[in-house]
Amino acid sequence: MELPGGFQELATYNIRIYVRKNLGGFSAEDYVLNLLALQSRQTRLDAEEIRERQIATTTVDGEIALRETVSSAPSSGPCIQVRTAHGDYLYQFEYCAVAHPSTHDKFIKVFDTMVAAFRFLPESKDNPLVSEILLKLKILKNMEYQLFECPTSSAGYADEFYYRYEKEICKVKLENGEYDFSEKITEGDHGYFVSFSDATSADLNNDKIDDALVVLRTFSGGTDSTAWLAAVIVDENGYRNADTLIVTGGGRGGIEITSINNGIIEMCASQWYEPITHIITISFSEENGFKIIKEEQVVSG
Repeated sequence: MELPGGFQELATYNIRIYVRKNLGGFSAEDYVLNLLALQSRQTRLDAEEIRERQIATTTVDGEIALRETVSSAPSSGPCIQVRTAHGDYLYQFEYCAVAHPSTHDKFIKVFDTMVAAFRFLPESKDNPLVSEILLKLKILKNMEYQLFECPTSSAGYADEFYYRYEKEICKVKLENGEYDFSEKITEGDHGYFVSFSDATSADLNNDKIDDALVVLRTFSGGTDSTAWLAAVIVDENGYRNADTLIVTGGGRGGIEITSINNGIIEMCASQWYEPITHIITISFSEENGFKIIKEEQVVSG
């Protein structure tokens, strides 16, 4: 495997880039100063802790950035984050070794090479790649998703209301990333809200065309939610939702797809209020949809 910088060894690490809207309108310098001030208030870092976490400033394509060590466990090397702002977006580059501290030392140069070589895309809709990404997101946020099999009979339902309710929400058509069903269908009201959360591009059916894995969240009352993973196939016929799966443990928390390889998808899901991470391995094919291969729970701390 040929890696950036001429490295030839098989990589046993994860490098991720997260991009989100710069809702605060920060410049890179203001963003870094804000991060430092926030950390100082929350953790009251002293000089020794700053040295241990290797908090320092660096640059990404000419923009000032904050670099720090964010975690370290006995069984793995530390994670490095580099964060900055550019135009309408905030950027976070993350490197974590997944095996051993020596792995971290071995491949940190790959991460450093990637960050040094990174260039921001011109934020113009005239840029072909930007236009393609924006179009794909627009389609994904305005298409139909089938969350579960729609009921065809009220048999087995204790109440006619729930039959009619599930018949309405089993298949939803998003508009600008949202679906809101709060109509009165019987004597009482029952709300149901669906939100587009995230999308990852990947070739799911080996046709050399990027498809998508979409994370949706559904809310039916209270503060909790249910997380769903939807496979969207892209071909000459357009975009279609091939299958959808509930993600265990991903309701009120984070979902992270760690790898996609020949139809095998590995992901982590965690609740904000629980010290548990769900590690899930699933397979996907157009013929069989999603199939859970393995699920395990890891308790942190």
